[in-house]
Amino acid sequence: MDSIKKKEDQNKQQLIRQHVDIAKRAVQLYDLKNYPLAKYIFILALEGIVKLQKQETDPELKASLTQKANDYFQLAEQCKKQLDVQNKQLQADPLVQQINLTMLEKKNTVKFEDIAGLKEVKEALYESIIYPNLRPDIFQGIRAPPRGILLFGPPGNGKTLIAKAVATESNATFYNISASNLMSKNLGEGEKLVKALFQCAYVNQPSIIFIDEIDSILKARCENEHEASRRLKTEFLIQFDGANSSDQDRVIVIGATNRPQEIDSAALRRFTKRILIDVPDDNTRLHLIKYYTKDAVTTLNEKQMKELVKKIDGYSCSDIKALVKEACMLPLRKLKKNELLSVDSTKIKPVSIDDFTEAIKKVPPSLQKKELLYFKNLVKEYNKQV
Repeated sequence: MDSIKKKEDQNKQQLIRQHVDIAKRAVQLYDLKNYPLAKYIFILALEGIVKLQKQETDPELKASLTQKANDYFQLAEQCKKQLDVQNKQLQADPLVQQINLTMLEKKNTVKFEDIAGLKEVKEALYESIIYPNLRPDIFQGIRAPPRGILLFGPPGNGKTLIAKAVATESNATFYNISASNLMSKNLGEGEKLVKALFQCAYVNQPSIIFIDEIDSILKARCENEHEASRRLKTEFLIQFDGANSSDQDRVIVIGATNRPQEIDSAALRRFTKRILIDVPDDNTRLHLIKYYTKDAVTTLNEKQMKELVKKIDGYSCSDIKALVKEACMLPLRKLKKNELLSVDSTKIKPVSIDDFTEAIKKVPPSLQKKELLYFKNLVKEYNKQV
């Protein structure tokens, strides 16, 4: 019993040291006047200490934890006061109001558990974003997370969904950007919008700026390029990794594209972490078929499911959804118009393997094998560059 109690005490002390180390990191950031991130980390340490304090039975240790919790709360409040001043100045800017209205995702509830497969991708994102946000005392200096992450690969495999899940899992503020958000008919407004966007992301750290179809914004520069487009890219690169940025900031830019070869080389260099979002593997295809057919009556057994999975090798996630929808519609198409309007829903013929075989003829994969091979070769090329 003594050995068990000793082990529990050691684990308890280790957890306390962990939260104290996190708070020390917040103090460092406070001294550097990085109030947004300092506030976030103080709250992180405070939540951990309060949880331990509620579970503690030793009066002396409980009092010590209570004092620590009060100290962290006071420091978080000081950060909040400094941020209120910055926020008041920002909110007066019409561009910031526009960003909050059109780019800030306020109701993002997507989690990794909602996304089938992509185990290696999730692990890479945990290491690059989620763990650094939850353990800022460890991931600093040379271990600091990358500032830019590029999600590339064939279309229809959930790049946007993954970016939203990352923001939810890491408790980060999420800005969803597209070319239409940044382009303006007024000369110079696009650059001001980019600058205001990064200022908002800084104040609301940790933040994720997600740019879907990033090749449409950061396309390779050329001689006959429009001046407004060139200036927008230049401002973006300055804000991304220029004189106004700091290694202490937790503002991460995630770009998604299925045409990475068109991205400007200066922009591509800033995306030091490049992750392939490939077509689903066997297990993921099986999971997707089961998920999309959960509301339909089918006669598919496990053996037929596995045969179907092999037949649709190379299908993207969106292709599989379209295929299942087509297969589920076939029993209805076999009914006459009068029958369709009067038939009992419980007496509709179940979806069979024959329906899926017929659906495959009508819904072929949207991606050719040479396209899939291109992305795999691109990964090898990026690995050589690293």
